[in-house]
Amino acid sequence: MNETRSEAPSRRSLRAAAWAEAVLWAAALVCFAAAGWLAFEANRYEWFGVELATAEELAEAGASSDGVGLPPEGTPIALLEIPRLGLEVTVAEGTADSVLRRSVGRLRASAPLGGRGNTALAGHRDTHFRRLEEIAAGDRIVLSGPLGRREYEVAWTRVVEPDETWVADTRSVRAPPELTLVTCYPFRWVGTAPQRFVVRANLVAEDATLTPTREIPPASGAANAGSARTAALR
Repeated sequence: MNETRSEAPSRRSLRAAAWAEAVLWAAALVCFAAAGWLAFEANRYEWFGVELATAEELAEAGASSDGVGLPPEGTPIALLEIPRLGLEVTVAEGTADSVLRRSVGRLRASAPLGGRGNTALAGHRDTHFRRLEEIAAGDRIVLSGPLGRREYEVAWTRVVEPDETWVADTRSVRAPPELTLVTCYPFRWVGTAPQRFVVRANLVAEDATLTPTREIPPASGAANAGSARTAALR
C-alpha cells in the first residue's frame, strides 16, 4: 500500500516534467521560427534581388504636385557598398520599421540621393549595419543608383546621444555632398541600445548617369524634421 501511494506523486512529477519539456520545446521552435523570419526579411533583397526605382520615377516624384516630392516610403532607391567590409545592402526610402527590417533607409528629412548637402541613412546594428563596428577613417563607401554612382571616403566616426540630431542635419543645399550612416550603439548591447554610432563620409568621386530636370527635395515641415529624430532603430 505504501509503495502504491509513493508511486502516485512520482507519476505526477514525471507528467509535469514532460509537460514542461514540451512547453520549452514549443517556445524554442517559436523563437527559431521568429529568428528565421527576421533573417529572411533582412536578406530577401540580397538573396532574391530587387528592382530599384528608375531615374524617371525619381524625377517624377520630385516634380509631383502632392506637396511631398518624395518616392513612396519603402521604394528601393540605391545600393550601398563598403568594399573593405564586404558590405552590400539595398537602400530604400524612409525609416519605418517595415523598411528597416528589409534594408537600410534614407531619412526623409535629409538631402536626397544625387543632391548636395548631407544624405543620412539609418540601419539596424544587428542586421544590415552590423559590420559598421569595423569601419575606420579612410574606408570607401559606394552609393549607386538610377542617378549615378558616388564614392565617399570616411572622415570620422563618433558615438552620440539619441537627441544629438545635428548628425542628420541636411545643411545648406549649397554645401558639399556628404553621407552619414547612423545605427544604434553599443553594437552588442542586449535590448534597446542607449546611444547612436555615426559615420560621416565626404564625396570623393562621382559618375552621374542622369541629371534630373528637378532635384528631389528633402521633406519639409515639423513632421518630417521629427522623422530624423525618431528613426526607428534598435
